[in-house]
Formats: sequence, structure tokens, C-alpha cells
Amino acid sequence: MKPIVLVVATLGLILINAVFVAAEFAIVRVRRTRLEELAGQGVAAAKSAIVVVDAISDYLALTQIGVTIASLAVGWLAEEAVMQLLRVVHPGGGTASGAMHAAATAVAFVFVTTLHVVFGEQVPKLLAVRSAEHYLMALAGPLHVVHFLLKPVLRVLERLSSGVLRCLGHGVATNAPLSEDELKLILADSHKGGIITDGEAEIIVHAFDFADRQAEAVMIPAEQVTYLSLGQSLEHNLGVAKEHAHARLPLCRDGLDSVIGTVSVKDVWPLLERERSNAVFEQAQRAPVFISVDSSQEDILVALRLAHAHIGIVRDRANLRTLGIVTLEDVLESLLGDLREGKLAWARRERP
Repeated sequence: MKPIVLVVATLGLILINAVFVAAEFAIVRVRRTRLEELAGQGVAAAKSAIVVVDAISDYLALTQIGVTIASLAVGWLAEEAVMQLLRVVHPGGGTASGAMHAAATAVAFVFVTTLHVVFGEQVPKLLAVRSAEHYLMALAGPLHVVHFLLKPVLRVLERLSSGVLRCLGHGVATNAPLSEDELKLILADSHKGGIITDGEAEIIVHAFDFADRQAEAVMIPAEQVTYLSLGQSLEHNLGVAKEHAHARLPLCRDGLDSVIGTVSVKDVWPLLERERSNAVFEQAQRAPVFISVDSSQEDILVALRLAHAHIGIVRDRANLRTLGIVTLEDVLESLLGDLREGKLAWARRERP
């Protein structure tokens, strides 16, 4: 075989090796969510790349086969190419010259290893890591073709690998969902890279703890709650209503343990034009939403939304005593951070 043909073949194999290396690192590095986003925008190549990610074990094995075969072939062809070139330069050396063979081997090893490591390994790896989705979308089509051709080989290798793992006491690995800590690390990287803002990051961090916190952690304790009582005079209740003109207040038969509803103070004033008694509070009341003290914030939010209510009455586990109230504002603040004061008003005293 002519030396120039061997050289071109060697360079071609290094290029093939680079393609498989880039594909391998792109598969490992790519974010499926990014591919789904691109697929949703109508990018056909993204859909093809998702197929690769969904069969990651097969395609990683495929890239390993490609890299291994290309690397072995590069070493074999490179040595032969250098020997042929040396024969052209020193035609009198003879085919049996041990010195020529040793020199060819040394030169081939140093030169080709440098080319192979730089252009066949490092450069494609770095490019794929920096723009994984771009390279995977570009290579997905060729990978599908090679995967189809080598599918029987991949099945055999998969069974052999699974058998070895079982012998070592390990089951077949599955794609486990990301843990909360892993998600937080991804969030930190996205925030550091400027993909999400400070406010967005804060909301997401709060969301991780949202369902874990119970009513007791966000409620206004009973001793800090202002309420209306049918056991008090109209003048007393009107004084409370005027003090909290834009609030929603619990309505009780007597004390806070006997809540019968909630009243939006603004609904009371029109009723006073027709009647001057505590009956106006009963007419303005809405059915109370009772919340168990061990309810999660998620359950509280669902209950308030279903009832179209802004305030819930927190009861003990036996449903005998009122422990406090929980407001929509408090639940939202635990998720969104502090809301502007005065935006919403509730039946509360000033917290110490």
C-alpha cells in the first residue's frame, strides 16, 4: 500500500476517533431538559438527540466500540505508514533492517500518539463539553445508523456486561431521579452562570422546603389574633372592625375556640344601614376553613384555593381548640419572600 494512502487512512481514523469521543462526552454532558426545550421549538435534530439520551447505555457502548477500534487501527496503520516512508527515504535499508523497524515504531508512537491525544481525544472532548447539545444533535443521525448496524453486537456486549456485574454482586443500573441535593447543585450552577436571577433562585430554594413546613410553623398564634365575637357588644365589634378596616377576621360565638366563620370587614358597613346589631356579622360571614395543625403548607394552599378563602383557622389534632390562624399571605411569603406591607391585610396583632 502506498505511503500516502496509509497516511490519509491514519488521519481519517483519528478523525473517526474524534467523532466518537465527541459523541461520548456530548451524551454524558447534555441536559435532557435542554433538548426537550429545543424539540418543543420544532428542532428536529433535538428529537433525534433525545432518542440517544433515552438509550444512553447502548450509545455509550457504541462510542466505546468506535473509539477502541479506531485507536487500534490508528496504531497499526501509523507504524506501517512510517515504515513505508522510511523505505522511500532510505531505499537501501532493506526490509529486514531491525534498526529501521525500531525507528519506525518509535517515530510512529511519538508522532501519532501526539496527534491522537490532541486531535482525536482532547479537542473533541473539550468542544463537546462546552456545547453538548450542539454536537449531539449534529451526530445523532450518524449514531443512529451505526447503532442499527451494530445492534446485534451491542446486545451481546450488554448481556456479557450484565453477567459480569451480577457475578460481582451488582444489579443492572437504572436512571434514578435527581435528589434534592443534586437539584440544588444544578440550581447553584444555573444561578452562578446567570441563567436564573436572584429572585428566581430564592423562590426555587423556598419551594424545596415548602411542603415540609407545617401549619404550626407559619400560623399566627391564637394570642396574637384579633377576632369578632357574638358574645361581645356591637360597639366592641365595630371598634375592632374600624381598627382593622381592610382585614378578614374570624367570627366566634364566644372565644376563639368557637369560630363559626370569617368576615371581610368591608362587607359589614353596607349592612349596618339596615340593621344595628351583631346579626350583620353573621350575614357577612363566610364558612370557615379549618386547618389541622400538622397540615403541610402545600395542603393549606390547596384548601384555601378550593374554598376561595384568604384565611384558615388552625385547630389542634382533636379539633377542640383553635391554635391560631394561617393566612394566604403567610403561605405565599414562605415561598416568595416578604410581600409589600399593606398589600394585603389580615386579622393579626403586631408580632413581637
